[in-house]
Amino acid sequence: MGSRFQPYTVRLRGLLEGRFGPEKKFQVVTEGIPGDMALDMPIRLEESLERAATLGYKYQWALFLGGTNDMMQGVPAHDIASSLATLHRTAYAHGARTVAITIPECSFEDDEPHITALRTAVNDHMRRFADESNGATLLLDLAALIPWASMPPDERRTLWDDGVHFSAAGYDRIGTLLYEVLKNHIN
Repeated sequence: MGSRFQPYTVRLRGLLEGRFGPEKKFQVVTEGIPGDMALDMPIRLEESLERAATLGYKYQWALFLGGTNDMMQGVPAHDIASSLATLHRTAYAHGARTVAITIPECSFEDDEPHITALRTAVNDHMRRFADESNGATLLLDLAALIPWASMPPDERRTLWDDGVHFSAAGYDRIGTLLYEVLKNHIN
């Protein structure tokens, strides 16, 4: 885990509140756990959604970025993609729409081409999943929008902490990109 973690939801919430003003309140919950695996996320998500329902509220949106740690542990692309798809379906079952966030490039992919193949396969699956969801899932193609390999070195140093995890500025960029995806879908 990088040394300067900041949830992208901090920036996202600020932008949403700025757009909609003080009369609309946003409860933005970050459930991500550093080092978590996509394979472990569906159980935690179900527990979180059930807990929310018990308290009398439900989420309108669920945003999912996962799979990097699974790739680094050699989990097959199909298993990662299946776990991510389960997250989205679980959110649907609780009345939420979702955003699928593709897995970004990492600094070590030049030395580990099998990681690139895994990432590409998972991301292709998530793109298809969003495309076939009839609007239930939006896509933030982070892999295309913040590409490690083609980015100038100065920008890399600004956006990445350790070549795998983002810096605070990188997470802020992700929050801004999520806002751009969501802003016209929130009422």
